Amino acid sequence: MKKWIVLLLSLLLLLPAAAQGETGARAVEFEDFIIHVGENDLLQMGEAGAASLFQLFPDYDEAAQGHPNLSASLAPAAISVLTEEEAAFFAENVMQAGMQSLTGEGITVAGQQLLRGDLDAETGAVTVLFTLVVDASALGVEQTMQVYMGCRYYPVGDERSLSFTVGCTTPEEAEMLFAYLDQNLVIKK
Repeated sequence: MKKWIVLLLSLLLLLPAAAQGETGARAVEFEDFIIHVGENDLLQMGEAGAASLFQLFPDYDEAAQGHPNLSASLAPAAISVLTEEEAAFFAENVMQAGMQSLTGEGITVAGQQLLRGDLDAETGAVTVLFTLVVDASALGVEQTMQVYMGCRYYPVGDERSLSFTVGCTTPEEAEMLFAYLDQNLVIKK
């Protein structure tokens, strides 16, 4: 969790507009899912065999100041949430873990608020979205900003889950990233 939060912050705060990756419409197949990538999307693949599968920037604009993104990784444990109450409890724990990871890196956080913690009864997916204000001085950037972080966990089998992490600076961007998953992701059964 610590790694994805630091990665998210670096992508939102530190990266220059230029990035290396693949563009062009295509379907990218993984063991447990297929994701359809649009022509203007920037896809950066993870190392073969690594838990981090890819980083995706939908409708990537090299000249834009920020780059809403989502990343995919395999979670080593199965996520089994059966009720909305369990989803809310799970979401609160994800937010707390994210805050602890940031503060452990010396990043000051404030104003945290859980915005979503819901369960898709059909797929078993759990969606988490929270916002907080980060002071990135510890990363060498004199900037304080509000960020939106979230995850969508899909159970795949009894021993692991897929985790799609979103990072952006507005709630609209966060919902756009979750909608992107809804429209472009096919979980293999």
